[in-house]
Amino acid sequence: MRFSEVMNIYMAQLGCTQKELAEQTGFSRASISRYCSGLRTPANDSVQIRKLAQVFAARATEAGLALSEEEIRKALNDTAQKPSAVDFSTFLEHLNQLLRILPVRISELARALNYDPSHISKILSGSRRPGNQERFVNATAAFLAQRLTRPADLETFCRFTGVSEETLSRPEKIQLFLLTWLFSDLPAADAMPVGHFLETLNAFDLNQYMQVLSFADMPLPADKPLPPAVKQYTNITEMMEAELDFIGVTLHSAAMDDCILYSDMPMEEMTADPVFPKQWILGMAMMLKKGLRLHIIHDISRPFAEMMMGLEIYIPMYMTGQITPYYLPAAQNTVFSHLLKVSGAAALEGSAISGHLSTGRYVLYHNPDDLRHFRQLAGELLEQARPLMEIYRSARKEEYLQLTDTLWEKEPRTITCGTLPLYTMPADLLAEMLASAGLPAETAAEILAYHALSRKRLERLLEQEQVHLRLPLPDAEQFQAAPLSVPLSDLFIDQTIPYTYEQFRAHADALKKLAKEKPNLHLEWETRPVFRNLSFMVIGDQAVVVSKENAPAIHFVIRHRKMIEAFRNFTPPLVEPE
Repeated sequence: MRFSEVMNIYMAQLGCTQKELAEQTGFSRASISRYCSGLRTPANDSVQIRKLAQVFAARATEAGLALSEEEIRKALNDTAQKPSAVDFSTFLEHLNQLLRILPVRISELARALNYDPSHISKILSGSRRPGNQERFVNATAAFLAQRLTRPADLETFCRFTGVSEETLSRPEKIQLFLLTWLFSDLPAADAMPVGHFLETLNAFDLNQYMQVLSFADMPLPADKPLPPAVKQYTNITEMMEAELDFIGVTLHSAAMDDCILYSDMPMEEMTADPVFPKQWILGMAMMLKKGLRLHIIHDISRPFAEMMMGLEIYIPMYMTGQITPYYLPAAQNTVFSHLLKVSGAAALEGSAISGHLSTGRYVLYHNPDDLRHFRQLAGELLEQARPLMEIYRSARKEEYLQLTDTLWEKEPRTITCGTLPLYTMPADLLAEMLASAGLPAETAAEILAYHALSRKRLERLLEQEQVHLRLPLPDAEQFQAAPLSVPLSDLFIDQTIPYTYEQFRAHADALKKLAKEKPNLHLEWETRPVFRNLSFMVIGDQAVVVSKENAPAIHFVIRHRKMIEAFRNFTPPLVEPE
């Protein structure tokens, strides 16, 4: 008997739907569906097998059936796959996810496995296979098991997989667990850092933020004595004080030089403080109010979840258009943690042994000679950095429109849409809606011209590449509760043109017809949109474009490999009617 048959028997016997099983196990609906259809089989005695057995046994108890967890687990294990029998592509998928959350570089993995880094890159991308796959798998697991003996990495891994640290108390236990986990289906939480980032961006309203913060009327802090020209700080508490003193000196100075900010210090201890994060965010907002431009060099060697959390924190500030985010492409020293922040009035620098921030030293300078020295250092550091993302607001509209021409060149893409894309809309329906909206003739003409251009780009792309669209398809009641609008963010038009339900269905029907005519166009419909105010497009290995529709209209073009891979593997949670 096959695993899928055992699954379906238990589900029928216990009256359990795929949706219920996904909710109770924490696995994604897609994973449960693959188990039931036979497209995917978890590894023998894996976390997934144990979780399924627990849920089935609990339901059996509720139903008064004599089925023990041990009996169910044995039945599932008897038909499960041994790791060596699972497709190598599953291993690669999960290995890439693990490399994203841990500060492990391809060059390190290559050295450990005695491979050329370019060859490892090709294996990880799926374009090459190792000559001896079993040896490659075992060597990779052994290398990662040694890395996971580091407390910070082990904590990240356990949080990611849901396993307790006590379970992985020795390297051999870690390696055994890895060999199972790398060939298993991942739980639904594996892409949560991307999901949290998108949810925050989707819900964010800059106008409301400004009102709540009273940004326009915000006073500068009350005058207080400046710290000495050179002041030294130690331990975590004083480090946070140093950050706030740096902001204070900067705000009270007349200097308007751009600020360059870099830190690879761990964030967890500082963000755990109940007061400091609020004071820090307020201080950063005040620097923006003053009119300063901030060049922020992000540390992308952090665990992926921590990096995405940092980006979430910066969302309100990104919206102002005064921040440019960067990253350092060169490998960073993992023994020392560093801090270098420079404005036109102050410089803050410090270092600590990783994991020992309390014994580090942090020094604030605001005398001319030291400030000149550290501004030169910060400028040289910025020269080594690359843009982490390009941010386009209405002031950069023409630049963004020029960029979109190059982004629609030959590349496969997957687009997750909050509403139906403008370029799939029938021209006559769009003209009808624009006329009803009462837009100025010039604006309506601009929208129609852009619609025609983007439709041609889509059809040209479909002649040679695959395009996958994830689309909302609410029923009449759901639509009435939360109507959808025509997306106009590409043109930065601050106007909402809502569909009627009939117009939305007409657009959806036309899109289905187009997919029948174009074999390279693939549609995936969701009963409800997950993100109503944004869409994101993954363009091969080239870029991710995250587009926010309003409040304000803004586009993030992301080119870093780690983030592109994370967005590619992100599957929005399926939202179904109650």
